[in-house]
Amino acid sequence: FNAVFQNRDPRLAMTVYQMGEDAYKGAYTITPDPRRTTYGCKKGFDINEWTNNTKAVIDKIVIRYAEILLTYAEAKFELNGSISDADLDLSVNKIRTRVGFNVKLTNAFVTANGLSMRDEIRRERTVEFAMEGLHYDDIIRWKTAETVLVNDILGSKYIESEWIGVKPETVSGKLNKDGLLIVEPGASRRFDPAKDYLYPVPFNEINQSKGNVTQNPGWKG
Repeated sequence: FNAVFQNRDPRLAMTVYQMGEDAYKGAYTITPDPRRTTYGCKKGFDINEWTNNTKAVIDKIVIRYAEILLTYAEAKFELNGSISDADLDLSVNKIRTRVGFNVKLTNAFVTANGLSMRDEIRRERTVEFAMEGLHYDDIIRWKTAETVLVNDILGSKYIESEWIGVKPETVSGKLNKDGLLIVEPGASRRFDPAKDYLYPVPFNEINQSKGNVTQNPGWKG
């Protein structure tokens, strides 16, 4: 279980618990449940608050400075399809430096590894804002929802010695080819790009507009 944390962006270990790490009920252990990923959200948890107050208090996030920086990076790239290393240092790399991640995102790095700068900036948002409720709005804005929402939601890798009480036959048919738990198959979801990028307009709003407001494409009435 803990092997996935090795040689990774340090924000992974700041977002979810490693096995044996202090959590609010003691050392974190896997809860074998095919409806859950087995990863526990750690973001915002402070063991000192829990120890001293028997509760943890998490401030409600309205907007973080990191969002300002990554919005800046995204806007700079989308303006003309490029972004300078100087602007990357002002945005993406400033966020990475904050968490002790010493791998810089640069144009040379993207070129040398056959990457897409747009994808890397978007990946940065996905990593930085994990568990903060922004990703759905991001994939709607990026017009990638019909591509990503149909993928399987995956959990951790099944290892019998760590999944106490869960025999291989119990998870048979629930693992992908790499042995990762399929929490929710992508086939169980649907997204219609001709319709679902827009929400329906409430009927009352249409009615009160006296015909000036019409329904979005694909939605009835």
